[in-house]
Amino acid sequence: MDFNRILVPIDFSMQSSNSIRCGKKMAKALGANLYLLNVIDCGTVESVANIHLISRKTLKDQLVQKAQKKFAILEKEYSLDEVSYELLIRTGGVFIQILQVARELKADLIIVHSRGGSKMSHLMFGSTSEKLVHYAHSPVLVLKEDPKF
Repeated sequence: MDFNRILVPIDFSMQSSNSIRCGKKMAKALGANLYLLNVIDCGTVESVANIHLISRKTLKDQLVQKAQKKFAILEKEYSLDEVSYELLIRTGGVFIQILQVARELKADLIIVHSRGGSKMSHLMFGSTSEKLVHYAHSPVLVLKEDPKF
C-alpha cells in the first residue's frame, strides 16, 4: 500500500505536535502530501456564543482567524516547507469532518493522537481516535501520548 496523502487532524494541543512531527517525518520519507486539519467544533461555537452573547458567525470567524494564526506559527516551527503540505480548517462535528475530509482527499493514512478532549467527554462519547479506527475507510495510526519523533 502506498501512502501518498497523509491527513493529520490537529487541535493545537501538545499531543497534536507529536502528530505533526510524525506526519511530517512520514511525508518526507515517502514523498507524500501532508494535510493538517483543524476542525472548529460547532457544539463549542454554539455554547460559547450563547454564554458570551455573541453571534455564532462572529465567533466562528474569530476562531477561524485564530486557527490561521496558529497554522502560520506551525508552518515555521515545524519547517513544513520541507514537504508538500496543505492547511485545512473546517467547522462542524470533529469526527464527521475528519471522515469527510479523509474521503474528499482520498487520504491513504490518518494520523491522530490517542488523547484529546475531557475525560468526561471520553467516558460519555468515546474518543475521536477510537471512532476513526472503527469507521474510517483509510488506515488510522494512533499515537501514544509521548512518542519520540
